[in-house]
Amino acid sequence: VNGDLTLSASFASVKIEGTTTFANAHLSGYYSSLGFGPGAVLTGNVLFEGAENGRRFVEMNGTSGTLTIGATGSIRTVAGFGGAAFVGMGYRYGGDMTLVNQGTISSEEVSGRTISVELGSLTNSGTLQATNGGGLSVYNVTSEVGGAISVSGAGSVLSLGGSWSNSGSMSVTGGTLNLGGTFALANLNLPAFTRMMDVCRRVASALGREIG
Repeated sequence: VNGDLTLSASFASVKIEGTTTFANAHLSGYYSSLGFGPGAVLTGNVLFEGAENGRRFVEMNGTSGTLTIGATGSIRTVAGFGGAAFVGMGYRYGGDMTLVNQGTISSEEVSGRTISVELGSLTNSGTLQATNGGGLSVYNVTSEVGGAISVSGAGSVLSLGGSWSNSGSMSVTGGTLNLGGTFALANLNLPAFTRMMDVCRRVASALGREIG
């Protein structure tokens, strides 16, 4: 695609297969969906946008497989987004997604709106962030050396769930980082943890205490 994709109509959906690429995909339509084929590499930007309520989806194309967000790729919200965003959940097409993030997944400029990354497996060597009031909920992530988990700005919330581990950096400079699900203290990588405000909460029962 030489340019952008715009999914502005209600229930609009597009499959991205083979070596197809685009600059930006604008998901503003009510219950709009983008379905990627196994082995696809996202080098552009998927933008959740529009005041229209309802859900937006990034999913597989009906066949289970791996989607890679390349170093230049991103999935993010845009200011004024009025819906709910989901990555990995099957809606129009289905298929189990394994996600490799080498780029950026970012919920930003959207107070009270959340990107939910609901997967059996997410490997992160890029950036997962909630900033400027955004919300990001991530399940079953393995954040590798070089990966970053970041929360910044008043009202921002990033929640980790499922079974997860972190060998990269964690930073809280505003908002709230919820450590849920199942993890080991050794897998927090505390030497690389930056906490500048008293807003980090421990909610999983495994440790039975708050990280203060």
